[in-house]
Amino acid sequence: MRRARLGAGLYTAMFPLPAVLAVVVFLVLPVGYLLSLSFVSKAGEFTGEAYRGIAADSFYLTVIVRTVAYSLATLLACAIAGFILALFIWRARAPLKNILILIALSPLLVSVVARTYGWVIVLGDRGVINSVLGLFGAAEPVRIMYSHGAVIIGLVHILLPFMVVSILAALDRVNPALVEAAQTLGADRWRVITLIILPLSLPGIAAGGTIVLGLAMSAYVTPALMGGSDAKMLANFVYQQFVITHSWQRGSALAAILFAVSMALAFIFVFALSHKTKSWAHVG
Repeated sequence: MRRARLGAGLYTAMFPLPAVLAVVVFLVLPVGYLLSLSFVSKAGEFTGEAYRGIAADSFYLTVIVRTVAYSLATLLACAIAGFILALFIWRARAPLKNILILIALSPLLVSVVARTYGWVIVLGDRGVINSVLGLFGAAEPVRIMYSHGAVIIGLVHILLPFMVVSILAALDRVNPALVEAAQTLGADRWRVITLIILPLSLPGIAAGGTIVLGLAMSAYVTPALMGGSDAKMLANFVYQQFVITHSWQRGSALAAILFAVSMALAFIFVFALSHKTKSWAHVG
């Protein structure tokens, strides 16, 4: 009996081992190696010159701020649009609901490059929008491509499905009896959404927001194709340092900064939503 319990305890302790090994091999070791490269000069000396150079260069500081601003704007747009779309899908009945889910996920079946080039065709100087504006008498094309707004539009289109799926998963766990009870007690549709559905969907917003924030911070293709010289993000310059200038130390330092800022933003976002969820639960 004691041996059986010991064997069961050992099995339970060993159960998470594959996941731990995966995290160590695919996350801890690569990040650790990248971090070590950022402190090693070409001469093999240990130095923090790469970080000092980045901190003293206003250009890189501007790029970091721009990357954070783009990512937060993308997160906000995805959260608002994702909640509205997920709520609409959640209220639909089968088979319409299944069709809407397929439509929401269909952009993921197309590569990021193809979708980005699609926006280039739509937003370009000779694109669909400017062609339509020309029919209404616009003399000059509206400059949409290669701008801050173009990058955010592209990021929202690419990352919105992740937010929709995450929020929809949270909404599917909402007890319909809560909504029916609120309506029976006289709550209008707006109060039902803001006081019942939205608080219960916060876990989905947190999960989807973490994915959106991480992918937006590390975006490369969209700012490379849709952003001008003043709309590039940090990942573009990480690539530049590694591939073009072959500056492994500075490239590793920029990548380490990108990772650290992304983790910090994700932690703050999840912590803020967790605090909001607890405050709503306390009020309830």
